[in-house]
Amino acid sequence: MKITTKIIFGIVGGIGVIAGFMCLPNLFSRDYKVLIVAGHRTADNERGAISYYGKWENEFNDAIVNLFIDKKNQLAEVEYVLTPTTRDLSLQAKVKLAEDVKPDLYIEIHHDSGKQEDIDKAKADGIASPLWKSMSGFCILYYDDGDGKESKFPKESKKFAELLSEEMIKGNFHPDTYHARKQDMKLAGENKGICNRVKPKSLFVLRNAISPAIILECGYIINPIDEKVLSNPEIRKKIAQAINNAIVKFRKG
Repeated sequence: MKITTKIIFGIVGGIGVIAGFMCLPNLFSRDYKVLIVAGHRTADNERGAISYYGKWENEFNDAIVNLFIDKKNQLAEVEYVLTPTTRDLSLQAKVKLAEDVKPDLYIEIHHDSGKQEDIDKAKADGIASPLWKSMSGFCILYYDDGDGKESKFPKESKKFAELLSEEMIKGNFHPDTYHARKQDMKLAGENKGICNRVKPKSLFVLRNAISPAIILECGYIINPIDEKVLSNPEIRKKIAQAINNAIVKFRKG
């Protein structure tokens, strides 16, 4: 049997997915499929937040997703389907991709920002501004509409979010509460960095997920201290390891 890591090379349209395959050495089959998508696109004005030092968010997102190409960062029993931002998928195309891939788990990678007025004030105050400390840490988003009319896997999505939060905290990443305090997002449990993105702040991909699904905001790249940490290759590997550890525990139930 062949182990395959699929990297999406095509455009998702009405007729489906055009995909390329990178085959790894023959070992044994992988029976659990995880779709890992880098948030945003490479198109102008769609590359996400701009970091403190002037880099686009999609570059940070790709750096995490691309780690899973390496066999050293893969779980033996998992088939990874990886989609970097160079594929330029719209929100609708991401949902179509998931429908075609039929993953057991959907993970989308992002890096965070804050309200522009808070960013501007913190920059004016300098690197020592206490505002930077408030815009710091990881956040995990899932969707539960409460009545099951839209969210198909709310309990499973929340469970994976909780497991991933535990692993991130074990890796010495601290949970963020900025969104809940400043942007009125529904915090799911104290000190976990988990938000239920219900309407009117729901997200298209999470609303339309056909599997358990979460979005991981790895940290705040608009924060000069966090950006330096999140640019460290070893820190990125720790995030990938936290994701894998959570997958292992999630599969065990």
